[in-house]
Amino acid sequence: MPFKKGYAPWNKGLTKEDHPSIKSMSNKMKNKTGKNNANWKGGKIDNKHGYWLILNKNHPRKNVNNYVFEHILIAEKQLGRYLKHNEFVHHIDGNKKNNNSNNLFVCESNNKIHNQLEQIAFDLYKKGIIKFDTKKGEYFATMEMIRL
Repeated sequence: MPFKKGYAPWNKGLTKEDHPSIKSMSNKMKNKTGKNNANWKGGKIDNKHGYWLILNKNHPRKNVNNYVFEHILIAEKQLGRYLKHNEFVHHIDGNKKNNNSNNLFVCESNNKIHNQLEQIAFDLYKKGIIKFDTKKGEYFATMEMIRL
């Protein structure tokens, strides 16, 4: 909750040496990262878009929290090198959590596979076989739609 205009937080400008409660909070938080944190899950998390991320502090594609998409790591292991800047990994079955190496295909950004998939999706959408959920940002089909 933000402070009202004209009010300052009680600890503004204080250091842990200035106030015993700040020192106490600081000491409690020490060494609470990674394995020492109660919420540690082994360095593997899932994000809001449905992908697995792996903690990897030394990877060139790490995010600001030092996590890398698991499918990128698996594809790179198969290739024996880092992905090039114009390469990305496609999940063949569309399941973002299925990072089995035989479900991953490395594409260049101008690769025809994604263009083909997009065109197929557009054609199916125009024919009423699939619909698009704008809230979820994904295509879907119901059994009634498929029977048509």
